[in-house]
Amino acid sequence: RARTILSLCDAAEREVQDAIEGVQGTLRLGAVSSISSTALIPWLTDFHKTYPRAHLELFEGNTYEILEQLRAGFIAIVRTPFVESGLCCLPLQKESLFAVGNARFFAPAPPARIPLSELCTRPLLLYRRWEQVLQERLRAQHQHMSVLCKCDDARTVLYLADQGLGVGIVPQSALSLCKNPETVSCEIDEPSLFSDIVLAYGEAAYLSPISQIFIDYLPKRAALH
Repeated sequence: RARTILSLCDAAEREVQDAIEGVQGTLRLGAVSSISSTALIPWLTDFHKTYPRAHLELFEGNTYEILEQLRAGFIAIVRTPFVESGLCCLPLQKESLFAVGNARFFAPAPPARIPLSELCTRPLLLYRRWEQVLQERLRAQHQHMSVLCKCDDARTVLYLADQGLGVGIVPQSALSLCKNPETVSCEIDEPSLFSDIVLAYGEAAYLSPISQIFIDYLPKRAALH
């Protein structure tokens, strides 16, 4: 009976390996830029190790461009906030927002956490989608913010902040893109201010087999960190 059990275990292992190696096709995946250059890298690397015969086509853009691709049947990794009906959204990771900029903007020393009401007095660099959200928070506190620059890419916000232009507001994972040793960061002390990374696809969209495998795989992989 022991030999039979071991034989069945070996057979099951081979069947699993055959199933893994037999997965083929091209995964067409959209991703917003602040994710494609940070959190997505280890996720795709591990997916390739698990399914080495699967190929990848990665389409990068801002949130509006990526949401447009979902209407064409893609799956995508995007950040909240966004408004779009007819989507299935699987949560992957929740991130706090951070203020990032040259140390002089946080003199005499950068705090671990900074209130939004204090941050709004700095020259802000904003990813355009966050403007309305921040304005609503500050309006409730009878405050106004000083916006130096708005743009459509979170990476641009971070790169400008890293060069000392102003104080950028970015999700936590984007901080890994900072290169300037004089750049500092601190978490924004506002519990309701955060960004969810989600895997999204159309409720009525056709999903290829490799897309369905990725949809099952990624939430489990993201949950490990």
